[in-house]
Amino acid sequence: MRLIRTAFWVLIMVSLLAAALPESRSDVLYTVTAVILIVWIGLAFFLYRLDRKITRLEKNQQKMKQ
Repeated sequence: MRLIRTAFWVLIMVSLLAAALPESRSDVLYTVTAVILIVWIGLAFFLYRLDRKITRLEKNQQKMKQ
């Protein structure tokens, strides 16, 4: 299931990048901006999920101690 989810996100990222490809040299700035934005959004999403997992593990650990 995790592999399917990862493949889905990769497909979405590739689609966004393909849509952002420049048609002329003057659009290079917009393409670079779009790529950087996609990377930052992906990183923020990853950190958000990681934080949720760590919080869940900490709560489980607290319950186990009691």
